[in-house]
Amino acid sequence: IVFSILDVVIRDIVKLITFPLSMLRRIIPVQSVKRMITFIEFVISYFFNLIDEAVFAYIFVRKDKNTFEAVKEGLVLYFKSWKQILLTVIYIVLIEIGALLLFLFGGSFVVAAIFGDVAGVWAMLFGFGLFVLFEVLFFSSFKLIMIITTYLYAIQGQKVDAASLRKL
Repeated sequence: IVFSILDVVIRDIVKLITFPLSMLRRIIPVQSVKRMITFIEFVISYFFNLIDEAVFAYIFVRKDKNTFEAVKEGLVLYFKSWKQILLTVIYIVLIEIGALLLFLFGGSFVVAAIFGDVAGVWAMLFGFGLFVLFEVLFFSSFKLIMIITTYLYAIQGQKVDAASLRKL
């Protein structure tokens, strides 16, 4: 129940933060600025959508605490260590974009080398299929492990004080 509530709150926070960005993206006519805003929206939503996994890891590590207390403390510590986590999210998104490009073009070159120039669209589809396979089999778990590890490493030695709880 606690994580269901947390998911709803997080989803609303993401909408609240990304809505002005999406409005700005619609207004600005410059395509490169639109892409940058889309990238920022993706990073923000990714950052917030992994809160529950990180808090769950915190609860798992701190078994001696009450679940509700551990969720509160886990949230506070997540936001206290936001810089390290956000930097890790940016790295992950850049690696994911690089992997997509690598598989699209690498897969395209392999298919084009085997079947010749006639396979243009099929080559891109093959590369995208390789990326999806890579994402499902490997990278989705890797992303989760990276975020949880960064979170648990960043909160080592940090304490939750009353002022931080009040801000939450």
